[in-house]
Amino acid sequence: MDFYLDTVLNVILSTYFINSKCLIIFTDGDNVFNHNLSIPVINVKINNDNIHSEVFLNSFGCQGIVMKSDRPSTVFQTFEMEIRNSTERFNHRQFLIATGTNSTENPMEIFESTQIQYVADLLIVEETTHNNSNDLGEVYELWTHKYTGLQNNSEKVLLDVWYSLNESFSYGANLYPNKLKNQMSRVLKMATFQYEPYTIIGSGKDHMGSEMSSMLTFAKFLNMTPELVINSDDFWGAIYENWTGNGLMGNIVNDKADIGLGSLYTWESAYHYLDLSFPLIRTGVTCLVPAPTVDAGWLTPLYSYSYMLWAFVITTFMLAVFGHAVIYYLEEENLFQAIIEPSRLKYNQSIFVIYKLFVIQALKKSEIPPGRHGVLFIGIMYMFSVFLSNTYSSGLASVMTIPRYYNVIETVEEFVDSGISWAGNHDVWTESISHAKQEPYKTIVDRFVTVPDKRKLEEYAITAKTAFALERLPNDNYAIGTYITRDAIEHLRLMKEDFYWEESVIMTRKSSVLLPKLNEFILRLAETGLISYWQHEAVMMHMDTYIQNVIQYYKTKKQRPVVKLKWNHVAGAFSILVFGCITSMIIIIIEFAIYYMRSKRDTAPHP
Repeated sequence: MDFYLDTVLNVILSTYFINSKCLIIFTDGDNVFNHNLSIPVINVKINNDNIHSEVFLNSFGCQGIVMKSDRPSTVFQTFEMEIRNSTERFNHRQFLIATGTNSTENPMEIFESTQIQYVADLLIVEETTHNNSNDLGEVYELWTHKYTGLQNNSEKVLLDVWYSLNESFSYGANLYPNKLKNQMSRVLKMATFQYEPYTIIGSGKDHMGSEMSSMLTFAKFLNMTPELVINSDDFWGAIYENWTGNGLMGNIVNDKADIGLGSLYTWESAYHYLDLSFPLIRTGVTCLVPAPTVDAGWLTPLYSYSYMLWAFVITTFMLAVFGHAVIYYLEEENLFQAIIEPSRLKYNQSIFVIYKLFVIQALKKSEIPPGRHGVLFIGIMYMFSVFLSNTYSSGLASVMTIPRYYNVIETVEEFVDSGISWAGNHDVWTESISHAKQEPYKTIVDRFVTVPDKRKLEEYAITAKTAFALERLPNDNYAIGTYITRDAIEHLRLMKEDFYWEESVIMTRKSSVLLPKLNEFILRLAETGLISYWQHEAVMMHMDTYIQNVIQYYKTKKQRPVVKLKWNHVAGAFSILVFGCITSMIIIIIEFAIYYMRSKRDTAPHP
């Protein structure tokens, strides 16, 4: 029996496994398999239901699996569980299963297992007992499962019969038909939730969105029946270490769905439990931050120079005052005396003289230090004051009609320095950078606030004291939560920089046989540009285009139009004038009061 069983197994392997990179052959008990293959083989001897996963789970890339066991159903199910717990993928796995010499299990039990639902290429070789005639020799029936169709996907199907007498097949059928190409209305369960413009759940079959339309087309391409699995409360959800979870990802890991869609990123935490497809689009995660506040108009005169230039002007003024006082003193005393007794320098007069020069006022002859040094000093300071006045006037003219803002947040560094928090409806907004070691990203993660309640997010948005997460999509579109209303967007502005960028993928069950077909389909979609088309269609039909336009307006606005001068443009200059007038009036009043008091005292009769 073993000789003929090995013969039919070798025939099948030489026909259907010849292009395999390598094979994994499981045997147990007294069973052995004498193969005549020229490809690498990993032989695993099973002991007490231990299939020794440490032997074959070493990234060998073997997708061909042969099992010759007394307990084929147990070995098959154990293998499926082991590969799900490993980091290695078996998306192209192909099974060839035969019973051993002392079989204790019916191999047909495999078709009753849960794992058979997620396997496409499987063939069971079973010796038949229906024909007792020795004229035909040993007879082996070759079974697989239906896999396709709307129902009864695990139903067993007889493909062919092999006779040892002439070592031939009865029908010459294809023992590994392509069951994925046309799945004959097999149900494709898609985990998702409403998240524009990726997934828009309509009534009946009226669904839209870049990823929703992509996956509906994928289902149509493979002749499958799409069925939505919706969990709106938990959004993307979470996966726990015991292989349970909630939300979108929880539905996949719990085998309630075959694929998941809805702005899913390449999260490392999810990769340990699920498979990730090729990316559909690139997306950048950034924030709508509180709009900056316009600086007070009376500060306009200060914007002509930078802080460093103002420091230079003030330092020059102080040095000029000291120089003027020293030159004046040198005409009467020597330099050494001026240094050791600086209190004798006449700073009051020097401050007044230099101030007049800085504001382009004429000097009296008595204010100019005598001698050549004094004339030279005043000449240099006068040239400097003319240059200073012209540059200041030019700078003031350039900034007078351009609004100046403070609390501007456009970069990641400015956001970190601002101290404000940012909010979203789920903590997956920070999942991609949760393990980052750089300090700015640590701060960004710590500042994130999870607010699942849409009403509370709307309240936060109106206050304009919190930033809000959003996605910057291709073609100048944005994935914005519905909690950002028209009233709120007036007080928010888009950052120029992204916190980070990611790639949106489709998630599937780990080692899903659908993933290779899905990846091929995604590449074809990218070539045609349909993903961008469906995304733009969803934005225009199901999202608030006013909000999109407001964000786009402030993003692309480079220059402001020329406007007429208004009071707030010249408030700074007039504030200086008003301050000078008020100060001079107070001084005049004080001088009159002093003069009056002195005159009254002088005219009073003496005793």
